[in-house]
Amino acid sequence: MARGSSGKAWKTTAKMNRPWMREQLEAYAGLCEEAELSRQQRRQAGIAFMMADAEASIRDRVVMAEPTIAEILARMDLALRADWDRLLRPALVADYGSRRALAIRAIGVLDSQVAAEEHLRPDGPMLLAEQLHPWVWGAAWPLWQAGARGLAVEQSAKTLVARAQQKTGLYSQTDRELMEGLWSERPATKEQPRLRLPRGPNTKTWESQQEGARSLSRACFTGMRNVASHHLDPGWSEAEALEYLACLSVLARWVDEAEVERVGELPGLAEQP
Repeated sequence: MARGSSGKAWKTTAKMNRPWMREQLEAYAGLCEEAELSRQQRRQAGIAFMMADAEASIRDRVVMAEPTIAEILARMDLALRADWDRLLRPALVADYGSRRALAIRAIGVLDSQVAAEEHLRPDGPMLLAEQLHPWVWGAAWPLWQAGARGLAVEQSAKTLVARAQQKTGLYSQTDRELMEGLWSERPATKEQPRLRLPRGPNTKTWESQQEGARSLSRACFTGMRNVASHHLDPGWSEAEALEYLACLSVLARWVDEAEVERVGELPGLAEQP
């Protein structure tokens, strides 16, 4: 759950195996303690090749563990990852004590997350970000992890446009113009295919959902995508940005489910024998 400094109750990463994460952090803290102890012993004994070799072996194990620790910290809290990056600057590369302290601090954060989820979680359901449509979350995830929420929403909208263009073969239009035209209730033309939801055409429910898809397209690209593209930081909270991704996910799911209507044919007829 992406609580971090924001304290929101939205889950924004894949389900985290917290016992495994705690195990990795504990092991890393132990390695740092060993490395610091070995270095101190070597200094006390003077230059000793045997001791230096032992320290080098422990240092190698510390270095091998660091990519995993970095990823764990990034998933837990971006502030922890920022502190980690500062620790690994060249001037502090041998500060095993600070690295161990950060790992222990991360264990404390991890334990507090587990306790908060158990005792403070709301009664209602929570949305897992990885349950959003893969077109949306797949595009958003790398930017979301970097803390760029506005760019994550914008990139998801761009990906949705690209998928709709690929599905319909219509590359002469983009963004709101493309999506509203594809969902139009008017018949397809030679230049303009349409998207039709597979709910049975010419029923009140189907007509209502078609109109809903068109209206949602307008909202997504004027109220969300355009705002994100015009402002480097639109100032959205984590919850707001996730809500916008959820809207894009609904639209993406409808585009994915829809059949393409082209001039002279009804949706699905081309597939019949």
